[in-house]
Amino acid sequence: MNKKLSPKARGELTEAIVLAKLIEYGYSVSMPFGDNRRYDMIVDDGRRLHRIQVKTARDGRSPGTIEFNTASVHPISGKKSRYDGQIEAFIAYHPGSHEFYCVPVDDCRGNVFLLRTGPTKNSQISGTRPADPYRLRPAAD
Repeated sequence: MNKKLSPKARGELTEAIVLAKLIEYGYSVSMPFGDNRRYDMIVDDGRRLHRIQVKTARDGRSPGTIEFNTASVHPISGKKSRYDGQIEAFIAYHPGSHEFYCVPVDDCRGNVFLLRTGPTKNSQISGTRPADPYRLRPAAD
């Protein structure tokens, strides 16, 4: 992904990439009109509709991790606002690995969500959140 993009343009590009992947995986997707919703898209998995907030994931501070913001930041006040009760899940796209992760909003605590994509240096498993269970999967037939 081009690092010279503005945050808004980067977000729009991520939304387009996620939209294409969801369609490839067999989901039906609806987009709200305008930018005034807390969700970016509605995803139909054949059983339910899910309000989705799309995020661009980045490499975490520790090797073998990625992270994404789970709160929006007001451009003027800087106040952080969480999405609890306004979406069902985040879909995060990591440009470096071209991987997609679907994370229920109820799994998110704090303002940043961290996933482990590789082993820890000391092989610790306790207290880590493996990425694989969150990988976006094709829609069930």
